[in-house]
Amino acid sequence: MGACNPLNINGRECANQHDLLTAVLLAVGGVDAGTLKPRGSNSKIADVIFPAEDWIFEIKSLDADRPNDPAVQNRVGKQFDADTKKFGGPIIFGTVNVPLEKMPEPVANNLLRRMGNSVQQAAKAANRQIRATKELWGRPEARGCVAIVSPHFDLTPDTQRWLVTDAIRGSKLSSVHAFVLCQSSMLSTFGFQTFDSCMQFYDRTWDRMPRSLKERIGFEWARVHQNFPVEGLLPDRPTKWRIDLDDALSAPDGEP
Repeated sequence: MGACNPLNINGRECANQHDLLTAVLLAVGGVDAGTLKPRGSNSKIADVIFPAEDWIFEIKSLDADRPNDPAVQNRVGKQFDADTKKFGGPIIFGTVNVPLEKMPEPVANNLLRRMGNSVQQAAKAANRQIRATKELWGRPEARGCVAIVSPHFDLTPDTQRWLVTDAIRGSKLSSVHAFVLCQSSMLSTFGFQTFDSCMQFYDRTWDRMPRSLKERIGFEWARVHQNFPVEGLLPDRPTKWRIDLDDALSAPDGEP
């Protein structure tokens, strides 16, 4: 992994995937939330506000492939050993792949939490930043969204969805009303992987993001990827993209 060559997106120089998603949001009516801060303030607030819709977006970028990190794998192994002694499950000798659906539910859930700790910590940090932004903005009724952008890696979209849902289950992280999951090879620290990209919107069932806002963001994401510049590859290769607008964030308990 390494640094990427910057890209000019909507007139903004973007050096990483956080910049990429910021450029997309600012192109469709978003405003830099940093303009709310008094001069000299170092307070941590969210990234982008949408004044017309009363929504706040905090962007989190993931650039570490935790499931393939040896240190994480070691911790996951210890968690697995402890949980299978408590809840039951397969006895493992050596190295094998065990599907999550073959494990007792508590074992599978704890393994997912261990592998996806960075996703859950990102959601918790975003909740604090969204709450601070509402106070600074003077709009206590504003709604908050965590937008997570990442390369294509083994922490799949479904797994990330489960992790965020698990983190906000019930009344936890009450400033998070929606979640957007984005995956792309643009400005990826893993280098080029695929032309394809995805953007998935999830809402807490009682408080949905306006569909018009989702559409503006989703179509701008698709437009940016439609002319995905990759050195040495055909520029006219079709880009596949997927945008899901109306999924509920509150999922049932259990495995993803």
